[in-house]
Amino acid sequence: MSLSFWIFLIVSLVSMVPCFLDHGETWRSYKNEQFITDPKRGKILLKLILLWGIPALFLIATVISCFESAESDKEIGELKEKNEALEVKVKPRRISFQQRTNFVALTKYIPKIPIKILIGQEGKDTEELGNDLRETLTMAGFPHNADAGGWGINRDPTLLVSQHLENTNDSDLIMFSHLPDGETNHILTTMMWQATNSPFQIPINVATNQDSVYGALIHCFDQIGIKSEWNRAREQVGTNECLIFIRVK
Repeated sequence: MSLSFWIFLIVSLVSMVPCFLDHGETWRSYKNEQFITDPKRGKILLKLILLWGIPALFLIATVISCFESAESDKEIGELKEKNEALEVKVKPRRISFQQRTNFVALTKYIPKIPIKILIGQEGKDTEELGNDLRETLTMAGFPHNADAGGWGINRDPTLLVSQHLENTNDSDLIMFSHLPDGETNHILTTMMWQATNSPFQIPINVATNQDSVYGALIHCFDQIGIKSEWNRAREQVGTNECLIFIRVK
């Protein structure tokens, strides 16, 4: 609540003290006077108005202040949410050394096949994330694909990515696959994980095909704080192929 609310509340409570101390004597005196034109009755009426009117006015002001404070708090909350969302949007997407170290540990049992990284619309943020991602994969032992461009990354500035209703569409990485979503989910649910004392789950029975490897990588990326999703994209990948696409922020 705002400061004005508490001020009005305290004043209204204090102004009620004379009312309680009066014990209704002023009201009874007013009723006992015979004539409304009697000067004495007029004074009693004025006292009665002051006795009850002032607390009533401050009580009304307190209620109004309460509603205004609630509305102000709501607006502040909305502005705070917008500010936090804007901070997330403008914050560079980088992969820290700790995230890379955790990724290496998580992927130690995943077959080290070439991993393809694709960037659509180029920009500082996507380039930095792409470079960090390639360095992380190299650190974990995954080579780049044979037709990769500079820094081990493929680029296609004309690429447009459609949004999927079943996805959150706010992920950092999208795994392009030729498989429908039902089959990609089946890959994850049939995968086995190594139990550890840490909060991480390490995949241990990953097949050498691309669908299984990329599916395991999605799980590993999610565990280190990099949001990833599947997306069926037969235009960008061939049969039994996958790639990692970096979404524009």
